Amino acid sequence: TIVMVTHDLDTLVALSSRIAVLYEGRLVVVGTLREVVHSENPFVVNFFLGERGRRALEAVWDTLGLGKNASRGKT
Repeated sequence: TIVMVTHDLDTLVALSSRIAVLYEGRLVVVGTLREVVHSENPFVVNFFLGERGRRALEAVWDTLGLGKNASRGKT
């Protein structure tokens, strides 16, 4: 087990099997990448609505095989 603290979303997506999201010093979501993306926690939802979050979601979708190219049968 390795614990890594990062704000680098590309690294997070590339290396993580489980993610813990902290907000104001408290754990708000813990789970797999898919579980975090589908979280209904207001902090997580608002993050993904912002520009940085939209870019992160694109990377997440690609990682989960749900990106733009996946719908066209590309990888």
